[in-house]
Amino acid sequence: DRAAKYKEFVHKKEILDLLQIIDGSKQENDLLGFLDYEKIKEGQMCRHIVCVLPFRASCDAMAALINANKRKFKNLSKYEIINIAGLEDEYANAQVVISKIKEYEAEGKKTLTLTVNKMLTGSTVEQWDTMLYLKDTASPQEYDQAIFRIQNQYIKTYKDEDGNVVKYNMKPQTLLVDFDPNRMFRLQELKSQFYNVNVDKNGNL
Repeated sequence: DRAAKYKEFVHKKEILDLLQIIDGSKQENDLLGFLDYEKIKEGQMCRHIVCVLPFRASCDAMAALINANKRKFKNLSKYEIINIAGLEDEYANAQVVISKIKEYEAEGKKTLTLTVNKMLTGSTVEQWDTMLYLKDTASPQEYDQAIFRIQNQYIKTYKDEDGNVVKYNMKPQTLLVDFDPNRMFRLQELKSQFYNVNVDKNGNL
């Protein structure tokens, strides 16, 4: 069935292994199972993750893989999957996604949003605190725009018993997970070169 094949990764086993390592349900010496890391749990981090993937088909395949293997995850199984870039996109606009994540946050539920480019420019989801970057890009602008999505503030305001206004920073730290550090450094270098050209300093040497 063509539709079923479309929602499957070619290297499904390897992707599942990676997800289980991230989840902490499998061990790997070279990778940190950050979803099971005590300091991240204590700091209430990784509550709302945005995962950037290369293709719309990848979003459908990732959603299907996680949902079909929930019993194999001890942390990832607790996340609500929000696929905003699949072929059968049920989210009409950014406001629908923002409202959905806000609703899940109010219910104490964690979310994992899957996207390619959608909502990585011009939109702000204040609850997003973690980005899992699994897309190859040669554009420092695209990379920076994506990362900027998790750098906004998320402040909740309360009143105490005496009527004093208390502001609580719900996102004191954010986390970028990129398995290609060479790309990260290369794009930052390119960004610096473009900046130098624009301000007429050092050319592009």
